[in-house]
Amino acid sequence: MLNCLAYLGFHSIEEIEAMPFSEYYLRLEAYYMQKSEQRQNLALQAFFNQMVQATTGSDKNPKPKYKNLDDMYNLDDEKANIRHVFEGLPVKEKKADINELTANRWDEWKKIQKERRKRNGRNV
Repeated sequence: MLNCLAYLGFHSIEEIEAMPFSEYYLRLEAYYMQKSEQRQNLALQAFFNQMVQATTGSDKNPKPKYKNLDDMYNLDDEKANIRHVFEGLPVKEKKADINELTANRWDEWKKIQKERRKRNGRNV
């Protein structure tokens, strides 16, 4: 009941008691989506602020700490996490780094090469 009165805009207990759980969860999910939009706006404001102030590198060649807004706050990931909590949808996995993929493929190739040498009777 407290969530309904504090966050979901209800003003009477009768309205809350008449609401089914499915509607409550839908309203709560919508509330969290609105909050994520507000956090996106705050992150955008902070992003513009850091473009002016926060830099890395030398004094002669400063570079912004974040190249784009999604590096600082990704709204799509936040919404996917909210939907995962309420609807059980899978969370989107982040794409693997190219260096990580290359290292994994190199390790796999070394294992295959080792197995081939064992089959052909050569010492590794």
